[in-house]
Amino acid sequence: MNPANTASSSQASVDRSLKARWKNCLKLIKEEIPWQTFETWFTPIIPVTYVDETLILRIPSRFFYEWIDSHYGDLLKKVVRKEFGLRARVEYSVVPSYADREPKTVETAQDVESTPSATGQPAAQLSSEELGLDPRFTFDAFFVSGNNELALKAAMHIAQQSSQPAYNPLFVFGKTGTGKTHLLHAIGHRIRERRKRCRIKLVTSEKFLNDYVNAVQNNQMNQLHKTYLNVDVLLLDDVQVLANKMRTQESLLFIVSELVKKRKQVVITSAASPAQLSQFEPRLISFFQRGLIVDLLPPEYDARRKIVAHYFEQHDIEPEPEIVEFLAAYLVDNMHLLYSALVRIIAQVSLLNKPISLEQTQFIVAQLFPHWNGVNGLSCRKKEGLEHIIEAVSEYFNIPVDVLRSRSRKREVVLARQIAMYLVRELTGESLARIGYHFSDVHHSSVLYAFRRIQTQMQQSPMLRTTVQQIRSKILEK
Repeated sequence: MNPANTASSSQASVDRSLKARWKNCLKLIKEEIPWQTFETWFTPIIPVTYVDETLILRIPSRFFYEWIDSHYGDLLKKVVRKEFGLRARVEYSVVPSYADREPKTVETAQDVESTPSATGQPAAQLSSEELGLDPRFTFDAFFVSGNNELALKAAMHIAQQSSQPAYNPLFVFGKTGTGKTHLLHAIGHRIRERRKRCRIKLVTSEKFLNDYVNAVQNNQMNQLHKTYLNVDVLLLDDVQVLANKMRTQESLLFIVSELVKKRKQVVITSAASPAQLSQFEPRLISFFQRGLIVDLLPPEYDARRKIVAHYFEQHDIEPEPEIVEFLAAYLVDNMHLLYSALVRIIAQVSLLNKPISLEQTQFIVAQLFPHWNGVNGLSCRKKEGLEHIIEAVSEYFNIPVDVLRSRSRKREVVLARQIAMYLVRELTGESLARIGYHFSDVHHSSVLYAFRRIQTQMQQSPMLRTTVQQIRSKILEK
């Protein structure tokens, strides 16, 4: 018999024996943990050899080792000793996997333009829509107010850098309608413009969750990881969707940690700050907190006015200035509501081919958002709405209405009057001139100064912000 054949046969027998014994270990592990966890963390493990009472297991990364050892190390040792003997030990061999190899590139449209296909023919271009980038959401269309300048600067810095990421991950949080998704898409657009061969993946957390569930059901967890690790930039929207989805969070943590380790950029948006994500794996929260965290607040009046004007300009419509002012002042807290009103107004102007008046605009807004109709006096009751606000401010500060309306320069009266002007402007959308008329006919520039002063000071003074919120709440309750 050929000695080489004998050695080869012997080695094959050892390999089969090791695989069979490892398969027995996996059966025991399956009984102890959820099947999603098993698919994520144990199917990628490959037994290499068993020698000197030591089982060598091949794993794809250092992070994978740290996770397995800290979360399932005791379980793994228990089943290995049950199968291989009480003196058996486990050691790991970290071998770069798909995460560390140069994979096939998923090209952007500009990649395709500069790279000929294998046949010598131009390859098909990928559009922004195919990449998931909304053409409306660019940096040029993101009108920033002072309180959101940091978020914009951070996003632009990430989009323009070409070397090692400075802020990784970037975590952007804010309420619905503050512009988180807009910034995420703007980053994608700018990177495509500047870095032609950059691989970008923009995905909602709901899509990531669906991908994870499908991968588990079809035993394709490795393919899921390949897909998400085969990028240079990962843009993940609305991560709060993954609350209480602990297995999905584990998979996400593995992916984003690997990307950051390989100096790939990760940007995440959320409706809440990392500290407020109570139903999240602590290590995932820790990952969020290791980078730059920025918040987005509802745009201030000037930014909203620019947004409204820009939207009309995009559709070649020139509305009356009062309409722009009304929409910017009235729809304050949620930009989705503002866009909803703008779409309705644009449709009416375009389809009927006639200009729209301020009264028609107010009627449209009242129809779309009837719960605000009574508060803001849009049903031909604007004057009463204004009086109601002035009376509420007068009552809160215990200052007579006639004194509040006067030109008194007493400090406490000036502050109360400026708050009243601010709330009238915010809650009714009255023009600056008409508001001034109700306060001893002061010039509209004085009203604008009062509005901006209160708006700015609310960002700096929690006490003033609380005061304004309390008065607003009393107004809305009545």
